[in-house]
Amino acid sequence: MNEKLNNKQKAIKQLRNEFEVWDDFLAEIDSKQANVFIYDKRRLKDEIAHLWAWQKLSVSRLEAAKNDGFPDFTEIIEHGFVPEDSKEWDQFNEMIYQKYKNKSWENTYSDWRDNFLYFMELAEEIDNKDYLARNKYVWMNGQPLIDVLSGSFWHHHNDHWPNIIDSNLIVV
Repeated sequence: MNEKLNNKQKAIKQLRNEFEVWDDFLAEIDSKQANVFIYDKRRLKDEIAHLWAWQKLSVSRLEAAKNDGFPDFTEIIEHGFVPEDSKEWDQFNEMIYQKYKNKSWENTYSDWRDNFLYFMELAEEIDNKDYLARNKYVWMNGQPLIDVLSGSFWHHHNDHWPNIIDSNLIVV
């Protein structure tokens, strides 16, 4: 269940814990393991590139909030994709796969790691009241900014970690 968070520090703590789980696991992965297919013709490396690309959107949102501006998605988005439109997510996910499928494991992991750390650093710089205010950021479509933190956590934890567990890359 996607529990709504209502406190910046709790959300960041949850993200840090999630980052540590992922980073501890990924730090031990070599290029051969990263290229193991884990489901639906996607490799572990593809899964991490997917998470990195989506988190780039989250970083853009936090940068916009910090700078009192609008998110700039041009670095990651092509073809006029609108991240808030769930009807386009499959198309966006396929674009991510096609764009990054030949990227090395080392660069994929490094980019994911650096971006996640930057995301948490940015998160610390924004006031708690700004996270909780509805309608403060028109580009959030009436949702509070804390949903960006919560969404990143749940995207890693619920949407993708089970794929990793099921891949048998983790021995429990």
